[in-house]
Amino acid sequence: MTSKKQILVCGSINGQFTELFDKIKKVNKKSGPFSAAYCVGDFFVKGCEAQWDKVKLAGYSKGNRGILKSNGLKIAYLSGVDGETNQSDSHVQFTPDDVQFIRDSCVKNADFKGVDLLLTYEWPSEVVNHETRENVPKGDLPPGSDKISWLSLHIRPQYIFSGKENIFYARRPYRNYFGGTKEHVSRFVSLSGITGTKWISAYNITPLDDIDHGQIIPNMFDCPFNRQLLEFDLVPSLKESKAQQFFYDTNPQRGQKRKKNFDEKKKRGPAFDVNDCWFCLSSTNVEKHLVVTIGEEMYVVLAKGCLTEGHLIILPVGHHHSSLDLPPSAEIELEKFKKSLRAYFKSINKIPIFFERSFKNFHCQIHVIPIPDDVQGVKPVFQDAGEAEGLEFLDLPPGVPLKDVLKKKLIETPSGNREVNPPFFFLEMSEECRMVIIIQNKFPLDFGRQVLASEDILNLPDRDSWKSCVVSKEEETAQTVKFRNAFKPFNFVKDDDDDSD
Repeated sequence: MTSKKQILVCGSINGQFTELFDKIKKVNKKSGPFSAAYCVGDFFVKGCEAQWDKVKLAGYSKGNRGILKSNGLKIAYLSGVDGETNQSDSHVQFTPDDVQFIRDSCVKNADFKGVDLLLTYEWPSEVVNHETRENVPKGDLPPGSDKISWLSLHIRPQYIFSGKENIFYARRPYRNYFGGTKEHVSRFVSLSGITGTKWISAYNITPLDDIDHGQIIPNMFDCPFNRQLLEFDLVPSLKESKAQQFFYDTNPQRGQKRKKNFDEKKKRGPAFDVNDCWFCLSSTNVEKHLVVTIGEEMYVVLAKGCLTEGHLIILPVGHHHSSLDLPPSAEIELEKFKKSLRAYFKSINKIPIFFERSFKNFHCQIHVIPIPDDVQGVKPVFQDAGEAEGLEFLDLPPGVPLKDVLKKKLIETPSGNREVNPPFFFLEMSEECRMVIIIQNKFPLDFGRQVLASEDILNLPDRDSWKSCVVSKEEETAQTVKFRNAFKPFNFVKDDDDDSD
């Protein structure tokens, strides 16, 4: 049986202790009893010592940082401002050592699930990421502290309370991911000062120790912080971890011996023949009746066995294994096709979902599957499907190219060592919402199509395999001509025929 704990949390008091305790008495009488009250803003001001001596309580504590268990709740607290970004003499300053001390104190137990409360003065940086615009406070927002973001990811608090900014803001709850398992959600709340609105709030909290984690349903809103921060320590070098946080290195660590992954006695394979590839445009095997449009270095075809009307594939004209191998000019043209297709599908109230599987494939293929623009929750559906397969999606920062994120790995070949790109699955729901899975071992080959066909998105379970959706060549030709003509006003390639085969 769970036991909820009722607590009060307030923002900056600024030495107005009488007003604070009068308010606590009123709220406690009306809605209590409350087991504790916590202040996350400026508690003292200069000259308030005499008044504090009259009203102070035995439970008062002002340690700069630490971990405690109070009234059945596990609480982490970090006072003051980030000493590396704030040089204020009026506030206590915390260091990377302080932050890592809290993390290390929490995770030293093997069964650590998280903490109930994280009490801080500053905001975590980027806490408004993945938030609805109407819920974000108006005006300039504080940069916050990236160390508190790092700490929040590692210790997974149910609630983060901050009070420095003297504004009230309660962001939507976001889900935690750690080790590929479902986790409880976290909530961030900023309290206003005592002269503002909502400077004190009441909360009913079930301790994590009393929560049945097997029954937790993943929340729909994604974590605002970059999950790669989980891979790094703040000490000894925060700067080093910040420089690496967007790069996922698939190489073994320095000093480790690489295992040979081939038999050196095997003979070199035959030279590549373009006619062995079904997707090189110059190959005799290409089904040219499916071609929608051809650019200088990329071309677009109607997918064979379409999942939906308008299911396309973008491919390089020449032979390239994945989008990571494309020359810069081809990358530019690929983005032009994406932009044109977004504009076209927007005109018919649809959104294109782009995905690429660079695993057990011979030629780069970027699928384009349109879905109705009122379909919600595509990202968490993919994340949950990946989790069910033991796979973890990594968020890509806006504007960062995929090839700047995935690091090449060194392999041995009969002709010597060479660097290759790691296998991956790349998903793009919009220019701002992109994710990637770095494939380590197994991966479902129809993963992207099957997730989109699921009842949570398109509800087309009978079309989750292309083989069951193949139609005659005549129908394929008619569908291709229809799409080509509809797409023509949006196509930056202007020399296509209106209705050619």
